[in-house]
Amino acid sequence: MPEIRPFRGLYYNPELVGDLAAVVAPPYDVISPEEQKQYYARHPYNVIRLELGEDFPTDTAEDNRYTRARDYLHQWLTHGVLTMDTQPAFYLLEDEFPFQGKVRRRTGLVAALKTDAYEAGAVLPHEDTLPRAKADRLALLEACEANFSSIFALYRDEAHEVHTLLAPHMTAPPLLELSNEEGERHRLWRLADRETTEALRRLFAGKTLYIADGHHRYETAYQFALRRGPAYAWVLTTLVALDDPGLVVLPTHRLVRGVGSINWHAVTDLFARRSFRDPRLTADPSPLASFLDSMAASGAAAPCFALYTGGDTLDLAFLRDPERAYKLLGKQPQARKQLDVTVLHELFLPLALGAAWQEGDALERFAYTRDPGEAWAAVRRGEFDLAVFLNPPRLAQITAVAAEGARMPQKSTYFWPKLLTGLVMCCLGEGIS
Repeated sequence: MPEIRPFRGLYYNPELVGDLAAVVAPPYDVISPEEQKQYYARHPYNVIRLELGEDFPTDTAEDNRYTRARDYLHQWLTHGVLTMDTQPAFYLLEDEFPFQGKVRRRTGLVAALKTDAYEAGAVLPHEDTLPRAKADRLALLEACEANFSSIFALYRDEAHEVHTLLAPHMTAPPLLELSNEEGERHRLWRLADRETTEALRRLFAGKTLYIADGHHRYETAYQFALRRGPAYAWVLTTLVALDDPGLVVLPTHRLVRGVGSINWHAVTDLFARRSFRDPRLTADPSPLASFLDSMAASGAAAPCFALYTGGDTLDLAFLRDPERAYKLLGKQPQARKQLDVTVLHELFLPLALGAAWQEGDALERFAYTRDPGEAWAAVRRGEFDLAVFLNPPRLAQITAVAAEGARMPQKSTYFWPKLLTGLVMCCLGEGIS
């Protein structure tokens, strides 16, 4: 069963750094090289120097971005730029953000989570990981012995027991607060009351946790613990209830180049096609918004997705006979078969693209974006031949895949907004109760 513990939070001293919005950043894996430079320029103490430092041609085994992160951490602690709490605590996080014309609020409990093998069943993944990314995160852990960004995990709280414990503590003034240019507000409270922290530990001991974001970091933390021992068997984690009204999952649209034309005849036995023509699409992506809304309604019945190859026409592809299609996907968990991305990658694209679909080459020809307008523009500019618009996976699908021990295809989920890196951090070993 999951074990969570309070920890001595590490956070910026506002009196020395000023606006906290200038020193935080998103998680490392969504930061482009251009954005990395922007965060470097934003503030001399921006967390990018810890989380995703720059590489230089002169780097050596003794002087590289990981050792520089370690040195920054020690310097900032010494000079009071970063402050470590004197006693362990849980932390309560509220993320407030605009979404689809409304203000949403997401509440999380920030804790140190004990790492374990997935086979133990306490913490379940839904995505595969890449060795290169884990090697990078392990090198950072080895150098700094700290978590600068939190993984994101989900749990069931149908009786609202966790919410009942947390809510009263969020009426006090927050420990830290920041707002940014995107209209987001993030607030953090300290929860050190022993009676409440013990009650939370007992409650979570009976739950199953589902990783939403941070698979690479969780697996790296587990391997790090195997190397270093029990004192390091923890990872900074933000826990959010599955029924939290602020949980938002966005779709990740696909862009493909070098595919030639789509052979619709080859897929007619399995897929039906509906074409939508709008003259505005030749110069304006705005019709996509209403189309994607209608696609979401279609997707409630069976997997579907839309395709754009230019011009003024969108094509909607959806399964004629889902059960027949699922049989063709072979002996894999049913929850995974029912995903739009599984049907797209393992049935539609191999059939519709024919010889152009070769798994190794195809992976190199893919790009991903959350912005449908950007996907449309990339095809219009001739950078890609095909844009595929997807519905976001439902939370029930994500947890069902994880519960069946399966993994979703890469880039299947995008929880938004991302947890901030640098709002509260955790030094392993001495920093955990």
